Amino acid sequence: MKRLSIKARVTIWYTLLVALIAFLAALVLFLSARRMMHNYYLETLTGTAQLALDDIRMEDGELEIDRDLDELPSVRVALFTTSGELIYGRVRFDLPFVEGEMRTAIERSGGEWYVLDTLMEFDGAEEIWLRCYISADAAANLGALSMELAALILPMLVVLAGVGGYFIARRAFRPVTRITRTAESIIDGADLQKRIALEGARDELYRLAKVFDDMLDRLERSFERERRFTSDASHELRTPVAAILA
Repeated sequence: MKRLSIKARVTIWYTLLVALIAFLAALVLFLSARRMMHNYYLETLTGTAQLALDDIRMEDGELEIDRDLDELPSVRVALFTTSGELIYGRVRFDLPFVEGEMRTAIERSGGEWYVLDTLMEFDGAEEIWLRCYISADAAANLGALSMELAALILPMLVVLAGVGGYFIARRAFRPVTRITRTAESIIDGADLQKRIALEGARDELYRLAKVFDDMLDRLERSFERERRFTSDASHELRTPVAAILA
């Protein structure tokens, strides 16, 4: 990297910085998507459990369900006794009952589910377990779409940042190029009357160009004094030398 120009190095460092920011943004997006999916599953299961609780009651020792719980959107419902016997619904996986904690379970066929258990209590009757579970694929497409968009957009942003960084660096270092060319033309042509005369914003490069111009003024005055001294000395020595030669 030492052999690269300043513009190239600035572009590379700028691109690396943008790539790092893009990576951190993708990481935050990924973690946020996972958090959103977790909240989605938890809120869906909690809401469905509340709907199911409103439709289940115990009358004269008999369990009554006001509507078909299988009609609840996207969530499956099952009822069990405290001993684990199925009362309503289907048994998809073997999982101990835990009150109010969302967990994951693997179905016998390999499918993954999010599970939420709620213990239902009735006056003068046995308690039962309400189990709500939702497929882990319910919101997986949303997370996959977010990651696909991130994988497509973020590399494009890095490339655009690299190209934009190069043109920005090229424009920022344009005065340096002008200073270099002016100095080279002075060296090649030995013309100390040329000046950089940089115009525009009075920034660090403007001050650098002014320092070069001031240095060239001093050099020009020094060479002018040297030329005059040489001319005067030559004139003063011409007559004695001619006499000596005669």
